[in-house]
Amino acid sequence: MVSGSNIVLIRSSLLSRWEKNGADFPWRRRIPIWQAIVAEIMLQRTKADQVVPVFREFRRRYRSAAQFSAA
Repeated sequence: MVSGSNIVLIRSSLLSRWEKNGADFPWRRRIPIWQAIVAEIMLQRTKADQVVPVFREFRRRYRSAAQFSAA
């Protein structure tokens, strides 16, 4: 079992590594849940760096779930 102090150490280590090496993808920001679901679907068969421009265009084209569902 992991102790509380080890959890704090692991958490700080992961966050530090993320700050140095983490990629900033648009779907990691605060976005509506329906857009997050679309991003997850896009990521199922494609590398993340290839999804970025497609996802940005998707968000530009469909600003709301209603616009997306009407397409």
